[in-house]
Order: sequence, then C-alpha cells, then structure tokens
Amino acid sequence: MSNSPLPPTAPIVRNPQSKSREFTMKSQQAMVDTYSWECCLNCDHWTKNRVERVKDETKYSGWREENRGPICMKYEMLPPPEVQLIGCETYEPSIPF
Repeated sequence: MSNSPLPPTAPIVRNPQSKSREFTMKSQQAMVDTYSWECCLNCDHWTKNRVERVKDETKYSGWREENRGPICMKYEMLPPPEVQLIGCETYEPSIPF
C-alpha cells in the first residue's frame, strides 16, 4: 500500500472521545444554566466584570483592563478553582427577574 493522500471524498473520522467530551461539556453547561449544579457561575454574588457591579466607581477606576475580570462580590476576590467548581456556603441562586 502506498502513502498517497486520501481522496477528497474520504469520510472524516472524528475521535470518538471528542464527541463524548462535547456531550459532557454541554451537559455540565445545562446543569449550571438550570441551577442543578450550584457553583460560582450561577451564584448571585458572581460577576463577569467586577467594575460593572461596583457602586463606588472610584474604587476600581485606576485598574487596568486585565484586572477587571470575574469576581465574587461577596468576598471581593476571585475564588480558588475548587470553590468556583463546587460552590461555597454563601451560595445564593441568581434569580433572573
């Protein structure tokens, strides 16, 4: 058998694990979106941009753009990854209305 390239009509075979990983990621996102999985992402204290939820704008006015990322407004800090994933004792569901 030669090492010639496959013809353009050959089917593309995806890695079966990538399909499984996609399913896992979508399932986890659905659990976060429906509050089945309580974590920082659906907590009322969580914000994607710390500056937009701060009442006193002068508090963060001198911050560079890269320092304006996600934060827990309850503790005014970015929680460790394990807390972001699992949640904490002060979790409050983010009510959408």
